[in-house]
Formats: sequence, structure tokens, C-alpha cells
Amino acid sequence: MSATNNLASRITASIQTPNALRALIPQIQVQPGASNLFGSMMVQAAHVNHFASYTLAANEYFRTAKGEPSPYDQDWVYKALDGSIEAGHNPIAEDLLDRRMANYSGEPEFKVFEDNVVLRQALQFAVVANNVEYVQWVLAKDFRPTSVLRLPIWRACVEGTVEILHLMLDRVREFIDDAWFAHDTYLDMQDAVLLFIGVLCNDDEFATDERLKPQMVLLLLPVYARVAHYLAEDAERAGHNKTMDQVRQLFQLDVHFSRDVPRAVKFASYSREDCLHVIAQFACQLPWGLIQGLSEHLRDPTLWPFDITVTVDGKAFEMHRDILGAWSRPFKKLLSTYWKDGRRVTIDGPTVGKEAFQELVQFMYSGRFDHTNQTEQQLRAIVDLADQFRFRSLQTQLEMLIPGLNS
Repeated sequence: MSATNNLASRITASIQTPNALRALIPQIQVQPGASNLFGSMMVQAAHVNHFASYTLAANEYFRTAKGEPSPYDQDWVYKALDGSIEAGHNPIAEDLLDRRMANYSGEPEFKVFEDNVVLRQALQFAVVANNVEYVQWVLAKDFRPTSVLRLPIWRACVEGTVEILHLMLDRVREFIDDAWFAHDTYLDMQDAVLLFIGVLCNDDEFATDERLKPQMVLLLLPVYARVAHYLAEDAERAGHNKTMDQVRQLFQLDVHFSRDVPRAVKFASYSREDCLHVIAQFACQLPWGLIQGLSEHLRDPTLWPFDITVTVDGKAFEMHRDILGAWSRPFKKLLSTYWKDGRRVTIDGPTVGKEAFQELVQFMYSGRFDHTNQTEQQLRAIVDLADQFRFRSLQTQLEMLIPGLNS
């Protein structure tokens, strides 16, 4: 047996006996692979949660390995981090992360980048392990969320770790609000935009995984909407020549969301107001799978019982009063006057047909209009109905989809 292999065996046998490990240190120090032996000692001590043995090993490892960073698959720090975080040995994991960041030996201008890489990797380990306390500890550190949280947020959406996702989104909200109120640069908001686009669609760094849980991704949308709001105002305030439509183009997701996204998804923590806001503002920009989920959520009578029945041309439509009032001023006025106490109402008139009203209902719950398989006569009936009840958003979509229809 070689001297190195003999020392490795003795380290393993003595890992929970600090005095025995201390006696081995002089012999390890003279070995050609000293940093690897100390790294192995550090990993083993972290895994068994022996802080004294870990401290001995970490002191020697960072002394001997200083200036010799290794790739991830050979990096003892990441191996020790992964094992300690997974096992919930947070004091060791916390000390190890601080040591790694404090012992950077590269060029000073690259330290922030290296720190962000380490923070990002630690958070991903914690997401996979669902180690909430460790995530809270990392998030309390001073770093730029858009440089660190993109991959961890995506990983949380894949793993389904709801509590951790909420924690990370809270940090992003703080960043967005702080950037806005501190009058930070326009690029800060663009960074936040790119963070969410990176999570929601394909880009140069990673692709949307078919395992991505849509109910998790939808938790991103209130923050996503906030970014768009601030970005538009920031552009106007800073004198950038960007209209809201141009800003929305930054959100254009021209890839198809996973074909496996279920149409009906429950979003217990997602309010109707949030759903309506996202649908009204971004229905044409977001993947159809997400919009379908939001639409089903709004329609779900087990969560939101129908409170009005609208009869058109003999056909009854079970609906929600807030949906009717959100899209149309005439409907909103009727709901506060003639329909104020009515559970069942009827819409009559030669220009109001049940087929056209069906399309209107679909639009109200999804924010999108599908003109495929519609005849010109049917389209004109929908245009007339949208005009009669002042559905401005639908009219705009119709004008874009079918130029010259009103001529």
C-alpha cells in the first residue's frame, strides 16, 4: 500500500477523533497530494457532522490549496458543501461557504464573479435538499440577486420547493423595489427581466425542462409583472425612447412551453386579482400553457363559486361578476345598477349571439382570442359585440390579427 493510500485509510478511521487527525497532519503535509488528502478529510468530517475534525481539515486544506482552484467535479469544497447541506449540517456548510469566499486568490476584479458562482452553487444544493434554513442564511448575504438567483429559482421550479422559491422571490422583490426607489440604472431592471425570461424559456444557458412544474412557475408572475411595471416607468423617467409595447417585447417568449403542461393546475396562493392582472397585461407574451393554467384557476368553481348566470340567445353562461366587470365598462356599470342584485340576467338584441358571446367569455378568462376556424361572418359578429360592450383589449387584438376587418 502506498503512503498516500495508507494515510487516506488512517484519515477515514480517525475522522471522529480530532487528536488522532491532528497527529496525522505533519505526515500529510509532506505528501505530494496534500491538498487532496486534506480535502478528503474535510469532506468526510462534514458528512459525519464533526465540527472539530472539519475545522482541522478545513484549516489545512485552504492553506495547502490556496491559489489552486479545481474544477467542480474535483473541488473538495463543493463536495463538502453538498454533503453538509443535504444532511442539514448547517454550521459546517455556513463556515465552509464563508471560508471559500474569504480564501479567493485570483485577480481582484474577478472576486465578485467567483463569489456569485459559489453562492449560486450553494443555493442549488440547498434547493435540491430543501434546506430552508440554509437558504435563509445565504439570502441574508450581500449580493446582486440577478447574478445569483437565476439558476436556483429555475431549480426550485423543477424541484417543487415552494417555501424556498417564495424566499428567493422575496429577495428579488426587494432588489427590484430598492433599484426603483434608489433611482438605479435602467440596466438593473433589464437584468431582472432577463432573470425571469431565463427561467421561463429557452436561452443560451439552459433550456426549459419538461419537469418544470407550471404551478411553481406561476408564482414568478407577480414579480414578473412588477418588473415590467417598473421597467416601463424607469424607461420613461430616464428618457429612454421605449413605449410600454416596446418594453413588453423584452418579455416575448417565442418558444413553446412544455407540451406536458396540464391545462388545469391549482394555484392556491395565487389571488384572482393577480391572475387578472397578469392575463390583462401579458396574455399575448406568456407561454400558452401558463395562460391556460391561469384561466382554469379563474374558472374553478370549487375555489371561486360562480355568482352570476348570463343567458344569451337561450344559452346560459355561468360566470363571475368580477370577470365581467374587469373587461367592460358597460358590464361594470350594469353590475352596479340593473344587475346589482341579480343572480340571473339576460342579454337580448339582434347583434348578440350565443356563439359570439362564447368567444367573449373565452377571452375574458384568458386574455386571448383564437381566430382560427372562424368564418368572416363569425368574426364580424365578435367584432360588433366587442365594440358594443367596449372590450378595448379584444378590439386591439382583432385589429392586429385581422387587418381591414372593420373596413
